[in-house]
Amino acid sequence: METPASRILKEKGIPFEIRTLKAVVGDAKEAAELLGIPPDQIYKTLAVRLEPDRPEPYALFLLPGDKELSEKKGAQAAGVKKVELLPLADLTRVTGYVRGGVSPLGTRRPLPVYIHQAALEKEWISISAGRRGVQLWLNPRDLQKATGARFCDLAR
Repeated sequence: METPASRILKEKGIPFEIRTLKAVVGDAKEAAELLGIPPDQIYKTLAVRLEPDRPEPYALFLLPGDKELSEKKGAQAAGVKKVELLPLADLTRVTGYVRGGVSPLGTRRPLPVYIHQAALEKEWISISAGRRGVQLWLNPRDLQKATGARFCDLAR
């Protein structure tokens, strides 16, 4: 199954695999269980709103499925005073994706991407391919190349 995210990786010559879940899941932990991988290997993509006066007021934070976002650390990483999760009502308008299917690749417009630093300890991680139940498996450094992401501490 091809998605905008997988097309971008193909265009950039970045190796990846696509895996599909057999059921719709509620969160990253449940997806990890269905995929038979540890929850720290599946990364959820959280869309956040940065300070309102920023030229680009949105960003994407990728965290392991077993971690929660530290808004304070997220703000430090983005160089702002405050971040807050993007309201669900704004998610599709900003990212082009629906809840449970947000990918850091192929967003409606390019957004800054921050990946929790624990990804650097992994040979590969699983991220959303941009559709609910469809996952991309790739090397975190390759994801960085594709998105221009920064690795930083984002978790509580």
